[in-house]
Amino acid sequence: RPPALALAFNCIEGLTREALRSHARLDLERLRSGGLSPVAFERDRSIVPTEEELPGADGTALRGRIDRLDAAGEGGPFAVVDYKFRSRARYEGEKDPATQAARGERLQLPLYLLLLRALGREGTAPPRAIEACFANIIPRPGKNPVPRAVLPGDFWQSDAGAQCRAAVAFFIEGIREGRFYIRPDEGFGGPCPRCPYAGLCRKNHLMTRIRS
Repeated sequence: RPPALALAFNCIEGLTREALRSHARLDLERLRSGGLSPVAFERDRSIVPTEEELPGADGTALRGRIDRLDAAGEGGPFAVVDYKFRSRARYEGEKDPATQAARGERLQLPLYLLLLRALGREGTAPPRAIEACFANIIPRPGKNPVPRAVLPGDFWQSDAGAQCRAAVAFFIEGIREGRFYIRPDEGFGGPCPRCPYAGLCRKNHLMTRIRS
């Protein structure tokens, strides 16, 4: 390897190792203070939301893979952890997870809370949720880096949850009717790079991008 490349690699490796150690320390403190233990990793879950959970879902299945599931004792309550290796998002003020979800943005955490119902048995009350969180292994640099962005477990019972429910119902209706909005402002982290139809989409049309 060229000396400059080797030096850069060693610097990045050192920063990554330190970030992992720091994250592990914070994570272990959280587990101890909350009486939690990891009980599952990379588990696929699916449910069909009820009309009360998501109005207008009408049999639409909700599926997802939960990075890690923590539990406080056998049978819960549970906490969902979603790892982000390097987050560019800010989570303070207007960007906190509950506010973003109420606006119909960043729906991953609230939908994970719904998926917890898949852990319960039919005919019983759904398992209680403590929280769902993004665990940012390498937080965004700044004055107040946020290693964890937390959505409370009772989010769906809040006013923000009611707004999020209406937004998700609107999205489901749009999917059924073929309404797919262009969001070029989402950039590389948005859905476009993962879409198999990106090469055919009108997002590449300059005037369409300007109008959107």
